[in-house]
Parts: sequence; C-alpha cells; structure tokens
Amino acid sequence: MAGGSEKLSYNASVAYTKEEGYSPGNDLKRLNISTGFTAAITNKLTIKTSILIANTDFQSPPLNGATGGGASFGGVPSLYGQFLYTPRNIDVINLPFETPLEKKSIYYRGGNDIPNPLWVAKYLKETDVTDRFFNATTLSYDFNENISLSYRVGYDTYSQRQSRQYNKGIGPTYNVIDRGVFQTQTFNNTIWNHDLILSLSKNLSENISMIARVGGNARNDKSLRDGIYSENQTVFGLMNHANFQTSSSRSIAFDGRTFYRNSEQQRYGFYGDFSFDYKDYLFLNLAGRNDWTSTLEEGFNSLFYPSVSASFIPTEAFSDLKSNTLSMLKLRAGYGTSAGFPGVYSTRSIVSQNLRGFADPAGVIYGEQTISDFLGNAVLKAELQQEVEIGFEAKFLQNRIGVDFTIYNRSTRDLITTAPIDPATGYTSTATNIGKLSNKGIEIAFNATPIQRSGFSWDVTLNYTVVRPKVEELGGGIDEVVLSGFTDRGNFAIAGRPTNIIKGSTILKDPNGNRVVGSSGLYELDPILRELGDPNAKFFTSLFNTFTYKGVSLGVQFDYRHGGKIYSSTASAVIGRGTSTDVDFNHDLTFILPGVKNIGTTDVPNYVPNDIQITASDYGFNTQFFGYNEVAMFDATTIRLREISLSYNLPKTILSKTPFTNASIQLNGNNLWFNSVNVPKGVNFDTEVSSQGVDNGLGFDYLTGPSTRRYGAVLRLTF
Repeated sequence: MAGGSEKLSYNASVAYTKEEGYSPGNDLKRLNISTGFTAAITNKLTIKTSILIANTDFQSPPLNGATGGGASFGGVPSLYGQFLYTPRNIDVINLPFETPLEKKSIYYRGGNDIPNPLWVAKYLKETDVTDRFFNATTLSYDFNENISLSYRVGYDTYSQRQSRQYNKGIGPTYNVIDRGVFQTQTFNNTIWNHDLILSLSKNLSENISMIARVGGNARNDKSLRDGIYSENQTVFGLMNHANFQTSSSRSIAFDGRTFYRNSEQQRYGFYGDFSFDYKDYLFLNLAGRNDWTSTLEEGFNSLFYPSVSASFIPTEAFSDLKSNTLSMLKLRAGYGTSAGFPGVYSTRSIVSQNLRGFADPAGVIYGEQTISDFLGNAVLKAELQQEVEIGFEAKFLQNRIGVDFTIYNRSTRDLITTAPIDPATGYTSTATNIGKLSNKGIEIAFNATPIQRSGFSWDVTLNYTVVRPKVEELGGGIDEVVLSGFTDRGNFAIAGRPTNIIKGSTILKDPNGNRVVGSSGLYELDPILRELGDPNAKFFTSLFNTFTYKGVSLGVQFDYRHGGKIYSSTASAVIGRGTSTDVDFNHDLTFILPGVKNIGTTDVPNYVPNDIQITASDYGFNTQFFGYNEVAMFDATTIRLREISLSYNLPKTILSKTPFTNASIQLNGNNLWFNSVNVPKGVNFDTEVSSQGVDNGLGFDYLTGPSTRRYGAVLRLTF
C-alpha cells in the first residue's frame, strides 16, 4: 500500500510466509511488517524514514553432515546420516521405529547402533526464533540547488533464540545424547550506524559536470551470547531444564563452548567520492576511504583504500561510428580496493574462567582459569583487497545483438589468516598477516533477439564465467594452512596451488604407481596426505531463452558446470554398502584387488602381483567407502535444467470490468532435471549439495539431504 501528496508520501507492507519442508518436522514461518514515509518539513529540509519488523520461526530435525557410521559431526545426530544407505529391502515407513513403553529408537541394525530416521524426525528437534527491528532515517537539508547536507542514522537489532531438544533413547552410539540433552542459547546483536554527508553537484564548464560527496561514518556493534546446557532427561518428552539432572554454562556434548560471550567493536571512517562527466561520453570516478577500527591495536588500526574507474562511449563521441551495424560501444576500466578487518580479540590472548570447573568426591566445587590455545597478535594489520577490471559493452543491429565482456584480477594483500604454530609455545594457532590470494577471471554475456515480429519475440542470453583462484604466497615459513574441514581431510591453502585445494588420505602406491595391497588383501593407506583435487570449476555457462507472444511468456534456463572435484560420502557410502544400482556384481564371489603386494621388507621392498582373495563385502565396503578419501572423489561436471516458467498477463480489456489494474498468472518449475555426467548414475547425486554451511569450505558432501525439484503457481493481482 502506498500513497501521499506533494509534500508527503508513505508506504506500508505486510508479508507472511509459511513453509513445510520435505523432511518431517522441517517448518518455517516468517512475518515481515514494514512502513516508511518521506516528508518535506520545509522547502529545504526533508526527512525520510523506514521501519522493518520481522519474526522468523524455524524448526527442523538435525540435518547436519555425517560420514556414514556412528555419531555424526560434533556428536550431533543427522536425519540423513544413516538413512541414505539403508538397505532397500527395509520397509522404513511401516516397520516400528520406537519401543512401546520407553519410546526408544529401534532399527534394523543389531545392537541398535544407529537411530531410526523416523524416530529422529519425531523426537529430535532444533529451533531458531529470531525477532528483528530495523530503522533507517535520513535528514537532508538543501542549501541551494547544488549543495546539500544529510545525516543518516541506522539502527539494527535482533534477538535470536536457539535450542537443541534431544529426547533420550536414540541409542548407545551417541553416549551422552542417548540419555537426553536440552540446550538453549540466546544471541542479542545491535548495530548503530551514522553517516554525515556533504553533497555537491556543479557544472565546472560548459562540457564538464561534477558530482562530489564527502562524509564521515561511525559504526558500533554489540553482541551478547548466553545459554545453558542440560543432560540426563528424567521424564521423556518434557523439554525443561528442571527436567534434566545436570546443567552447565558449557555445551559439553557438542563443541565445548562457554555460552557467555560479550563483545563490542567500534569503527570510524572518512570518505570521498568524486564523479566527472564530459559531454555524456567520458566518465571518471575517484573515491577513497580511511577506516579506524577498535579490533586492531593502536598504530595498526588504520587503513586507507582508494579506487578509480573510467568509461568511454566512442559511439557518442564520434557519431560516424554509430550505424545500423554498430548501435553502441562502451569501454571501461577500473581499479578498486576494500578493507578486511579481523573480529574481536584477535590481537590479545584471553583467559577463560569457569568457577564450576570440577568437583572432588566430597562435592567441593573448584574453579578453573584456562589460557586459550589461540595466541593474540598485537601487530596484526587490516588486509587490503584489490581488483583491476577492464571490459567493454557493445550492441549491434539496432540493439538486436549485444555482448558484455569483463576480465578482472582480484587479490588480497596482508591476508588475515589463522596459522598453526609450534605447540611448544603453549599455543596452537595465531592470527597473522601472511600470504596473498588472487582471483583471476573472465565474464562474458551474449544476448540477442533472433526473432521479433507479429507480436512474437525470442530473446536469448548466454553467460560464460571462468574463475581461477590461486594462493600466490603464504610467507612466514608456512607450507600450508587448513582453510576448512579437518587437518586430515579438508580444504588447504598451498603456495602456488589453487585456493581450497582438497587434501586427504590415499592408497599407497609403489614407485611404478601400482596400488599396494596389504596382508589382509585390502589396499594399504599412504601415511602422507596427498592432494585429491581442485574443487573449483573450470568454467560455468548459463543459457536463458524467453519466448513472448501476446501476453504469454515462456522462459527456459539451462546451466552447465564443467569440472571441479567434490568429495561425496553420499555417493561413496551408497556404492560401498551396495544400496546403489551401480553395484551389480555377484556378492557370492570372491575378488582379488588389482595391484601389488610386498613380499620383501619395509626397508627393502619386493613387489609382486597381488593374489590375495577378499570377500564381496570387503570389496564393496572397504575399498569403495571406508578408509581412503580418494575413492570418494568425483568430477562435478553437471548439466542442469534450472528453471521453466510460463506466465500470462491478462489484457486490459478484460481487467477494465474488474477492480484490478494488473493481473497475471505464472507456472514455474525449478531444478527440474540434472545430469552429473561423471558420477555413477544409480546414485543420482546432485553436485550442488554442500555440507559446509557458512564457512569457506568448498567441494565436500557429508551425507547431505537430497536437493529438491520444485513446482509452483503464482497469481498476482494489483488494485
């Protein structure tokens, strides 16, 4: 809803969303209320404000990543952790999933060592409720038609309440969780942001105009986290901390964090932005900013980062260039920088205090103070992110054909990295400015209208993207740094190699490259971690087609990803455990693994062809899934039908007899089909799934839930 008059305008909106996920118990509700107005208080003074109030209520069974056996990451169960490789002859839906009296999980496995997914969906729940309030207000004063001063203030605050509600009875593999766990924590975050900006627009000459802005910024961030962890549930189904035998301010069964954390940071900045225009065909922009932050020590807490860009339109400067063939040509180049600052407490070592650390047999409570394994770095500096970009845009045949080309090189200097240090120092890691990363890439977009006549048009766009991320150097005598994952399997930064290269365990090879078989008949594990592959794709392409005829529009989008490696425990688990149709060998047979065995000694090896027989179970499980990361690596090349949409806009002649000014209906489908061309077909694995969450990891799947095909219908009515 919107309206107003010459001196006052207003708007308001309400949006409510309710979603039910395809996993049982996976639900989302969201309410957004927003309003705002702009008012001319005087001929020179204007006020503009907007308010957003939002509530999000989310709950789900635990869907975290898992490797395929026993407890999942961090001891947290996962709905899909074992379900995806359950034998196909198990009637999961109709078999009992809980004991009738104690409500314990029961499943097909002896010893009940993995939980039933139906039990997990019913009795394990994670919740997240967020209330947010946002306000932005701007006061502007026009001294004259060329000079104005504005003050802008923003206030953003939210309260986030999270819980883990795990009833007892999941099974013995999960130890503490089997006795019941209830964890609650609350996050409160508040941001105040202030800007004071002086703006000037002026014609410097008959042909040159300028728009300039100079200003100052102040930002304050406060955050507070608190919570409580309880275990040993008494009454099944009752989630109340009083219903649990022990409670703590630490998350004992999971990551061991101390819940209470209070932090504040302040940043000040001054900036300028100057834009020049010469005859509407030559443009120049100069900008710079200097920031001071409280998260770095005095003397190291200031950074200036400038930028400059220019563009030139030859077809406007030289009218003879413009023709029926060449409609428009624009050339551009730019150099830009930005700053990266560390979080709080990166420059100082900290001590954790727990006055209820442990108790002696008599029940006497003793406190403890623990020095963090992280060493603060008092000389840490901000990192400088730089980018050089050049490109052009051209249109041909009266704008029927267009091309947009960009080539760029992004780099980071004084990269802030958490680096390992010798534990003999009393610490295991520190934040330091080492290394340099680069991202070189090309982006090309082609668009055309091949057909446009008699009310029918066909528009097509093709995008092509190439990105080459690389670790240019690490420095400081460091050979490699773990970026994400684990020290024995994860993404690594290695000088001279692509960023996020994947390293992990491999099968031992002899000097001739043959796989080495041990006395058990199974492959030996190489004691040295090796590179398993580059998770970065070689290139991406997207093809968009839009067909329009008399109010009817059909859109079709195809995507193609070429290359890039992915570690998939989903694919390896279902293949190794024999639940994929790709496993079509006779399980009554015995096998001899191709490779060599050592009949000599460790110091003086003598390799001969392997002749040790193993069972079909060993062949599938122990060579395709368990123990060797390299067998779980797959090429991520994928062809995908991303979206199809069909819409119809009702003609004005029909709407003239209704209270509506516009009306349309649209049918759409997303992720309708894909083909991961180099993954075994029976797995039906989607290479876009990821188990890394919000961290910097790339190329890992840990029994993640499957992707979805979505269909929808949208009716839009405008009054």
